[in-house]
Amino acid sequence: MKVTKAQFYIISILILLIPVSKEYKLYLFGETAEGVVLGSGSYFQEYSTRYNGSGVRKLYNTMLSFEYDNGDYLCVSNMDLDLPIGEKKTILFNKENPKESILANPMYLYASRNIIWVAILFIIWHAFYWSFIRPYQKKISKPRP
Repeated sequence: MKVTKAQFYIISILILLIPVSKEYKLYLFGETAEGVVLGSGSYFQEYSTRYNGSGVRKLYNTMLSFEYDNGDYLCVSNMDLDLPIGEKKTILFNKENPKESILANPMYLYASRNIIWVAILFIIWHAFYWSFIRPYQKKISKPRP
């Protein structure tokens, strides 16, 4: 299998763009609004797994308020960002459904709990490339005497 350096870098970039791709519609077609940080909150969520059974876990989030079309809406991020109350942040939202909203800075997507899966995939891809593909390509490219 031949993977060029360009293909390696393209695949690496695509892996790093996975968190942004989840919200691409809001980044491309979403409206912007100025939101005000209301504070952080916590809630309990029930979970169930095949091996560990079930239980309740405490999750944290940050809440922001923004106005659109003479109505107040709430943007709830899925992470605790420790932002000061009253600070203004830009929010992206869907104009057909303003409840569908995120913070406009893509770096907040990389601060979520789900980034661990992207990091693991990125490490496995690099380990696979540098351990198996790259050394094999060097062997093939060396001329035989």
